Amino acid sequence: MYSKKISMITEYTIPIVRTRIKKKQMTSMHIIAGFMFVLLGAITWAVPNTFKGDKVNLLQQSSGIFTLAGIAIVIVTIILNKQLSKKILNSTLRVIELILFIIVAIYCTQVVWYMPLIYACIGILTVGVTFYLELNAHKPEYIKINKEGIHLKRGNVKQIKWKEVKNFLVRHGNVTINLRNNKLYQFTVHSFKQVEAKIDMEQLAKQYIDANEKDYEADWD
Repeated sequence: MYSKKISMITEYTIPIVRTRIKKKQMTSMHIIAGFMFVLLGAITWAVPNTFKGDKVNLLQQSSGIFTLAGIAIVIVTIILNKQLSKKILNSTLRVIELILFIIVAIYCTQVVWYMPLIYACIGILTVGVTFYLELNAHKPEYIKINKEGIHLKRGNVKQIKWKEVKNFLVRHGNVTINLRNNKLYQFTVHSFKQVEAKIDMEQLAKQYIDANEKDYEADWD
């Protein structure tokens, strides 16, 4: 039952959980990083002897180091697979991967090995972008409600007009948006217990819904 009290606040912002990166995706990217190091080792080892010159021993040692680093990353990923969902552990492994790729890139630049350098730079870019997305996934997104409608940043849904909304609830850890065309959106609220004025949000939404209900035109197609 809603109170008849009219709130003086005409806009609310609700934090919601971003779409999480799945653990399988996180694991896959660690394994890919490991195989990239193994590939770096194979490329270095495959350099023809005619091009190795006086750097034969150096190239062989580098090949072994790259390969061992890749195998170590794959083994650690497999052993600690269940724990990779923990932010600290996953971030630590990502930092190690980045540092190793950067070391390889610097080393290859100094000795002018272009092919391994290209792969190292690809590794830096791939791991760097993945790491950024993983860190960003822990930050909340926001839903804003005001007289204009419900503002989202999810896929192709940017704004929902109040005339399209049948019900708006902030309960049980979720934001539920029920539309008149039977579509339903539901998002997990970030730190639900810390979000204040949940009832006021629902009351304000109901006021906007009731005020715009008459403007809705059913789509029977």
